[in-house]
Amino acid sequence: MLTQSICVVKKLVDSIRPLRDEPAAAAEQRIRHAIARLQENAAERTALREALQSILAVPHQSTLYCEAGIRSALGFWLELTKRCGEKLLPPPPDDAHLLSILQRLFPEQNDLGWIERIPEDTWLALWQAITLTDSTETTSGFSALRANLVEAATFASCRLAGGGLDRELLRLAPHLDDRTSPFLAQNALFVKMIESTVDNPHAYRDASLEALLDHLARCENAVRDVRACAVDRGISIRLSYQLSRLEQLSRRLRLLLAVLFPQSASPSRHYVAFFTAAIRGALSSRRIRPLLREDTCLLARNITENAGRRGEHYIAANRAEWLHMFRAAAGGGLIIAIMALVKMQFHALHLAPLTEGLAYSLNYSIGFVLIHLLGGSVATKQPAMTAASIAAALDEEKSGDLSRLVAFTENVARSQFIAVVGNIALALPAVCLLVLLWQSAGHGPIVTPETAHRLLEEVDPLSSGAVFYACVAGIGLFFSGLVSGYFDNRARYHALAQRIEALPAIRFFSPATRKAIGNYADAHYGAIAGNVFFGFFLGSVGQTIYLTGVPIEVRHVAFSAANTGIAASALGGREILAALPATMAGLAAIGALNLLSSFYLALRVAIWSRQLDSLSLTRLGRMTVAALCKHPLKFITPPRH
Repeated sequence: MLTQSICVVKKLVDSIRPLRDEPAAAAEQRIRHAIARLQENAAERTALREALQSILAVPHQSTLYCEAGIRSALGFWLELTKRCGEKLLPPPPDDAHLLSILQRLFPEQNDLGWIERIPEDTWLALWQAITLTDSTETTSGFSALRANLVEAATFASCRLAGGGLDRELLRLAPHLDDRTSPFLAQNALFVKMIESTVDNPHAYRDASLEALLDHLARCENAVRDVRACAVDRGISIRLSYQLSRLEQLSRRLRLLLAVLFPQSASPSRHYVAFFTAAIRGALSSRRIRPLLREDTCLLARNITENAGRRGEHYIAANRAEWLHMFRAAAGGGLIIAIMALVKMQFHALHLAPLTEGLAYSLNYSIGFVLIHLLGGSVATKQPAMTAASIAAALDEEKSGDLSRLVAFTENVARSQFIAVVGNIALALPAVCLLVLLWQSAGHGPIVTPETAHRLLEEVDPLSSGAVFYACVAGIGLFFSGLVSGYFDNRARYHALAQRIEALPAIRFFSPATRKAIGNYADAHYGAIAGNVFFGFFLGSVGQTIYLTGVPIEVRHVAFSAANTGIAASALGGREILAALPATMAGLAAIGALNLLSSFYLALRVAIWSRQLDSLSLTRLGRMTVAALCKHPLKFITPPRH
């Protein structure tokens, strides 16, 4: 009997499913044709209603109602392992579980897509055409549904209460560990409501339902408060997963309450909203890609929050900050000049490829860390930070007025411009001066004429892959920003400052000194990790061509400028003048692509992690281009105040 009922419903689903080359709107049109057919054919309508009643009477339904579409209590890694195993070897169909029946009714990969695009009113019309009544509870055969919904709601309420006592959540919100916790209060009130409606489903009081919904709102506010607190105190993947699970449980409990205790004259609408949500959850419960997308989105949000906070230090809003940015970039350019000369000395040693890559990586890493600790700046490292700041500002702008964000974008653009100018303005002349001092001390030339010509060719955008290699460097800059944000988050989550302050090895220092050491380590932990990563990226990627044969190199604008200065010191003035136009064009292209590629990737991740509407970003882009055409100097020089 049940198998026949499944076949009847599956026939309806197959009749409305769009073909692979059809748009999702075709399904809506087919549903309307099915509604018209059911209204005219009483026998088909009765058979379909009885089939649905038979399916909704299966014994195990709470798994669908309470768990489908909700993050698993197993956690991310165990859930991922489980889904991968089921992908390779799917479990056998089990008609005793409603979840398994739904997965049989919607087996196609594109089912989830077209189901999500059907308006709720269309599903409601189909439901009413099948049941021929607006009150599902009065329809015979559907009366057993309430007991399963009550069981599912009980499970959801208990799990919400248990999740509110999670130790990591209480670490950030210790006030929830008492009897006034909204997570515990909602469960106590829910149990009372269910007990009062055992004999009469309509015996509950409206005030009790309102109080329960108020407790759920307080639970959701508590989750938001914990997320806000996590920006300063850090968050783990597990806690992000748990907070998302609590939000989903709260939303699912709201849907169940709307079905069990309808407040409108059209309870069928609540049934439709609930079942469409449950079906979407059932179809995505075995998919790997949504799980990875949602959880990497949570992790990216945690990382970009920290990167965005650090990015605010790289934005000059007035002339004084703009000049300070130039001085910091100039200091970074001086150290970059030294790093470029040290690299040439390593190159002259003709080390083995792996050893040479390690030497280059250590040279870059130590130099970048030194620039950071001395208060200098590397211009191309800023976009990965400032992009997250733009995304944060876009997220906070709820009014839709983007004029303030255009001014913010102007600040970002001129900060990037002056930082690049500062790096190049000192790196190029400084390296020429250092080479002159080196040769004046009686040493030989830094590079041979052949090497000097090769250095100039590496910058030429037409005779080399400088444009592509600049984008490779931009990818490394983007990842270095993510690494910085990740380790900043870890520092706050694990209370690095407090741990160092209590470290027995430095107990001979005064309490104030230990606190200062801890705060310093906390403030610079992520930046140092990001600089070390980028240093090893620059030093190792270039050696890939020797180890694997893959022609991948990097072009960084500051180092390209320093290499140009080294080449100029080894060649005559006539050769330099001949190569000057291509060299200047190459430096401009490398600098632009370093900035744009890293900025684009960082902004995309920041927008994606916050799940922002791309339309706002498109509007901001159009307004920024219009402002650039109208006042181009604002993107280069700042106002006095």
